[in-house]
Amino acid sequence: MASATLLDHFEAQYAALQQAGFEARLKSSGIEILTGLRANKAKVAKFYDRYVFPHQPESALCGINPGRLGAGKSGVPLVDCAFLSELLGENVGNDVERSARFFRDVVNHFGAEKFYSAIHVTNVSVYGFRKGRRNLNYYDLDDDIVDVILKGFAGEMELMDIREIVPCSQQVHATLTNLQARGLLRAKIHPPLRHPNWCAFKKNRSASLEQYVNALQRFVSYSSVGFLPCNT
Repeated sequence: MASATLLDHFEAQYAALQQAGFEARLKSSGIEILTGLRANKAKVAKFYDRYVFPHQPESALCGINPGRLGAGKSGVPLVDCAFLSELLGENVGNDVERSARFFRDVVNHFGAEKFYSAIHVTNVSVYGFRKGRRNLNYYDLDDDIVDVILKGFAGEMELMDIREIVPCSQQVHATLTNLQARGLLRAKIHPPLRHPNWCAFKKNRSASLEQYVNALQRFVSYSSVGFLPCNT
């Protein structure tokens, strides 16, 4: 599979949100769809072609949805523009997000090539939402809009042939369990990790990083023994 196939799927999800007046309804409520994925499409495609599709991972790490300071700008799940610049070796922007800084530490612990060769990182909702200066999560939207988002996510898991998913929050775990009960998701669902935003606080960071490493190392081709503390 090439990145174009996945990006076409993401574009179809955006079109679905425009249908039936969903985007207009959100706008009338003061809710904006974050479209960094679409604006940054060439860089996003370069990321997937370099790190993901040479390997076609069968496991996924799943967050909620992009935030306005992180993936809502970069277009890559759980990654801010500053980290995407590092991953691609070119300037994408200097914007940073607290939760994305924590996720950067997780990826760098294993090494980006090893990590992304084994784990497809995604969100339940491809697109993020904001109201004013505040992030809004998919589960805060109207049920019919949420249903479109969830069907799009289920389609992504089928497209990528994902066999196992590690959720990044209790809410994501509940959503995935519901999709599985409805027959829309075949993948095995693992116990949830804490959301990266919570993990990023100084008092939580060290223990949370260890928990992420312990939960994800089984999926990664990882030869080191034990936990390596992060230097950043």
